Amino acid sequence: MMRVLEVVVILVIIAVTVGILFGKRERRLNALLCMSLVLVVLLHGIIDHFRIQMVPAYAAVLMLIIVLVIRLAKPQSKVRTKRLLKNSLLTVVVIRCHFFGRSGFSFLYRIFCG
Repeated sequence: MMRVLEVVVILVIIAVTVGILFGKRERRLNALLCMSLVLVVLLHGIIDHFRIQMVPAYAAVLMLIIVLVIRLAKPQSKVRTKRLLKNSLLTVVVIRCHFFGRSGFSFLYRIFCG
C-alpha cells in the first residue's frame, strides 16, 4: 500500500510538470517548483524512507529538477526548450500508457497489494 508521502510525491510531480508545460516562464516560479520537488522528496526520504518501488518517481523528480535548473540558468531560450520538453514528455506518456495497458497494472497490483 502506498504511504501518504509517496502519494504527495506523485502529486507534486504532476503539479510541477503542469507548471512547466503551461505556466509562465518566470524565474521565481521555476525556483519555487524546484524547491517544492526537493523539499517533498527530502521529507519523504527522511520520514518514510526511500523505497525501491518509487524509483520511477525519483527518476521523474531528477529529470524535472534538471529541466528546472536549465530553465533557471538560461531564462531566454523559451521556444526550443518548451517544444522539446513537450515532445519528450509526450513520448514518455505514450510509452507509459503502452506499458500499463499491457502488463503494468497487474505488476503494480502485485507490488502494492501482494
